[in-house]
Amino acid sequence: MSALMTPQKFASLRGYKHINLVTFRKNGQGVTTTVWFAASSKDESRLHIFSGSTAGKLRRIRNKSRVEIAPSTFSGKTLGPYMKARARILSDEESGTALQELNEKYGLIARAFNLLGNLGGTKRVYLEITPDE
Repeated sequence: MSALMTPQKFASLRGYKHINLVTFRKNGQGVTTTVWFAASSKDESRLHIFSGSTAGKLRRIRNKSRVEIAPSTFSGKTLGPYMKARARILSDEESGTALQELNEKYGLIARAFNLLGNLGGTKRVYLEITPDE
């Protein structure tokens, strides 16, 4: 991983479509996953992402909320410095806003992806990421 940047309410992520999300195993080893993200329309210090309910990153986040994020390409090439952050799994009631923000950012592609996921029976879980100050 590259050097860590200081949190600036995620302003440095504007214009990017993907981030590398690093979650940590119990032994401290980082696991990187490239994900879509959307900034909260209410508060620029919050990002939203989604995951399948059985993904390993959810288990790691439940165990340790500390994560690191950096802008990336679709294929996972890191495009900037990493930022320390915290991740929180949203309740079903809180997930509607995250879904709306991701749909607004990714448009038709997100809607098609959601439809395919629903048809396949994959439950989605939404997460909120905030800077670790």
